[in-house]
Amino acid sequence: MILRNSRALVVVLAVTLLSACAELGLAPAESLDHRWAYAMATVTAARSSSTEALRTGQITIEDHRAVLALTDQARALLDLVEKNRKVDVPAAEQNLMLATTVLNSVTEYLRTRRTQKGGV
Repeated sequence: MILRNSRALVVVLAVTLLSACAELGLAPAESLDHRWAYAMATVTAARSSSTEALRTGQITIEDHRAVLALTDQARALLDLVEKNRKVDVPAAEQNLMLATTVLNSVTEYLRTRRTQKGGV
């Protein structure tokens, strides 16, 4: 439980740092660890956004289930990134790229659905 909370804290801190850098006009860090933390935060954000879109009628239950399945797959890839980041960096980079592509597609889909249904 403590390890899980520590991981969540690291994710929150990394995302906060990336946001602060962007607000200050600084280029965000591009390290594998920072990109991993950002992707982990995106998993949570996509799941929350999907739940809200379902609640407000912007997506169907089937769409919501598909989003959750895709974010589960992205999370599994991110778990591989974490596992391999010290022993096989090229594999970790490739898994991170794949997870990020999935998450970007999910995020764009949810954004499009909000726009089509009159959301913000």
